[in-house]
Amino acid sequence: MTSLVVQMPQKKTEPRMEEDRITTSIKITPSVWKQFKKYAIDRDSEISTLLEEIIRKELEPSSKKHTQ
Repeated sequence: MTSLVVQMPQKKTEPRMEEDRITTSIKITPSVWKQFKKYAIDRDSEISTLLEEIIRKELEPSSKKHTQ
């Protein structure tokens, strides 16, 4: 039997956060998760990084959110 090893292309690395990251879980409908994965792929971003960015934007004071 012959084995074939294929190396996956490296994604661009995101800048290192100052704070350590933790692993967590969420409950979400499969259809929304599928759409979000496609959204992240289209933006060439890691799912967790993109989700964290969205959460950070939501946590900004309302005055900052309305000026953007």
